[in-house]
Amino acid sequence: MKKKPIDRKTLLIVDDEPEAVELLKGWAKQRDDLIIVLATSDPEQAMEFVKQEDVDIAVIDLNLRTMLGTELMKEMEGHDTQMIICTGSNDAGTEVMTAGALDYLLKGSGQERFDLSIDRAIKQLNLINGNWIPPDHPDILGLRNALDGDKSIIFLKVADLIYARADEKEIWLFLADGTVLKVVEKLKNLKRKLDPKRFLQIHRSYIVNMYKVGKYEYMVNDRSYKVVLDKAYRLDWPNKENDWKLPMGGYACKNQFDRFFGLDK
Repeated sequence: MKKKPIDRKTLLIVDDEPEAVELLKGWAKQRDDLIIVLATSDPEQAMEFVKQEDVDIAVIDLNLRTMLGTELMKEMEGHDTQMIICTGSNDAGTEVMTAGALDYLLKGSGQERFDLSIDRAIKQLNLINGNWIPPDHPDILGLRNALDGDKSIIFLKVADLIYARADEKEIWLFLADGTVLKVVEKLKNLKRKLDPKRFLQIHRSYIVNMYKVGKYEYMVNDRSYKVVLDKAYRLDWPNKENDWKLPMGGYACKNQFDRFFGLDK
């Protein structure tokens, strides 16, 4: 039986640091669903290219030598190109996503984070082209808004979720842009919709995105463990530090946490 040919997506890479271009090229070449059409440290060359050619996915540095990456984004507006911006700032990342980028990569991120962004881009392209198959753990969830009397639906990008806190039959959602939402949902139902490779229930009332965690620590005063968010995700939430340090359930939860990071070996 012949194997179904792989639908390879075209990829543009633009970064004015040659070392960064080579790193991104190396990661891309390890995938069999991408074909690199241009990888350059010359923004002007990239601009001329996108004026003539369409690409499926573009990975662009925000601060190029002679222009901003957003200028290249504008040139590709009106096409189906999925744009991923490389930046050194979470704040800038949020801004470029508002401007139309699908995702952003923080400088220093590893290959796993790159692959997640590419996977998102490919899923979005497949959705646009009618080739989308609903995943077991969707990228976007429709949830009922508890703050307007359950009259509207919130569409949550799962990648933006840092953690969820249960409050009886409702859930508070803490997001990467600093937003806090309240939805009508049970925590056990939300847990079923989230990818267990990324999200872990650390307490009867808390589910956390494990890729947003910085550490956990033992609190001598009350003899309990706290899960502490990474510094990049300690945002300006109402209760400040209390919203950054999350309670961990008993030893069963701690053991799950340790297994997730391979600390039980």
